Amino acid sequence: MRVPLAQAAEALRRKARAIQERARDAESTSARELLQIARQQSSGPLSSRQLRMMGHPYARRAPRPPFSAAIVNVQSGRFRAGWRIVGPVTAGGSLRSRLVNDSPEAKSLTERGTRFMIGRPVMRAIAQRERRLRERRLRRAVETGLGT
Repeated sequence: MRVPLAQAAEALRRKARAIQERARDAESTSARELLQIARQQSSGPLSSRQLRMMGHPYARRAPRPPFSAAIVNVQSGRFRAGWRIVGPVTAGGSLRSRLVNDSPEAKSLTERGTRFMIGRPVMRAIAQRERRLRERRLRRAVETGLGT
């Protein structure tokens, strides 16, 4: 069976468009899920008063966090409300969304911490929870686009 070259090329272009479309949908789904995970990680139950009564368990001088240091307790709510997704964007042949937090508290809630507070691996914990799901979702998008 012979297929004209132009017809084969058009079939491949259709497959490529289908893969791009499905990959973009998969990335958008992953981004929404990533935002949801970030908000969950930023919804710890302890108030400022409770933390003070516990002797500031995230302090460098005597750290004893009651939960994983990656869970941030809600106090003013600004940190939890500061999460947003940038993207998805195509850069260098790769489709990516980026999770950012614009709140003033975000500068302190990093892996390094501050002079007074231990590091808070919030971003690493969020990425670890989403990584496998995102990769599986993108792989499925490519397979579906190829028709396999």
